[in-house]
Amino acid sequence: MNSFLLIAAAFLLAVNTISGLYMRTRVIPTWFADMPHSFARIRTKAPRGWVPLQGLFALAFIGALILNWDNDVIRSYMLLVLGCYIVIVVSTGVYFVREILAFSKLPAATKLTPELLKRIARWKLLTTGRNILQVLAALFLIAACFYL
Repeated sequence: MNSFLLIAAAFLLAVNTISGLYMRTRVIPTWFADMPHSFARIRTKAPRGWVPLQGLFALAFIGALILNWDNDVIRSYMLLVLGCYIVIVVSTGVYFVREILAFSKLPAATKLTPELLKRIARWKLLTTGRNILQVLAALFLIAACFYL
């Protein structure tokens, strides 16, 4: 069971990471393509299915962490994943969702002020950082699978 849960968690995180990279490279650029008119796309092309995927990953990950706790190498990798994941989840809840919802509610007639452009640039840069953490977490979890 410890192998199954670890492999399942790695698979679910890999799917989540690939989905996040797709969003970052294909969907998110359309949100900012013709600002502020393109902000309406955030409402219509926002990701779906993240909550169930996150829930399944969390269950598999917690189970795998508990069942593999005695393996020092696996535990170390999994704690690195946990650290990355905590930063991702907290920053998403505190910053990313709040900002993208604010952008989505801007009327099409909104003027692109230097302050708004700075907020957008910051959001995009930090999103890239979040994607890097996702990739690292997925790689750490995949590496842990080699120590089963």
